[in-house]
Amino acid sequence: MKKVFLISFLVLFCFFPLAGLVQAQFDPGGGRRGCPTTGLVPCGGPECPCTLCDFFRMIEKIIDFVLFRIVPALAALMIAIGGFMYIVAHMGVAEGGPEMLSRAKKLFQSVVLGLLIAYGAWLIVNTFFWAIGVADWTGLQHGWWQIHCN
Repeated sequence: MKKVFLISFLVLFCFFPLAGLVQAQFDPGGGRRGCPTTGLVPCGGPECPCTLCDFFRMIEKIIDFVLFRIVPALAALMIAIGGFMYIVAHMGVAEGGPEMLSRAKKLFQSVVLGLLIAYGAWLIVNTFFWAIGVADWTGLQHGWWQIHCN
């Protein structure tokens, strides 16, 4: 019961401040008139109806939000938890020191492997597209990962 409460508290404590980043904010001076320039939702409101392109822009913003806001925060949190477990296991404070030490090492390895997979996949795709010259024959000079609507 204590573990469930602690995990729930940590999740709420870590993700509650991120809720403000998700909300759309309207700026009449940027982009289409009356459309949000920040936040995850790129359209909405009476002066900015949503289009199919806006849907893909929203997907792009969600992916960017997860990869560049949530993943680094979770990785730092997991490394901090693994470091705490490692220190507690070496000090001999908790029971099962060798088991906790192996769990801490496994946590470190999992975090590093997850980061390598997440960011390495993007790097491989980007390198492949750069090597075949996608920007030259598709007109994507801003990058294949960015969506621009008219």
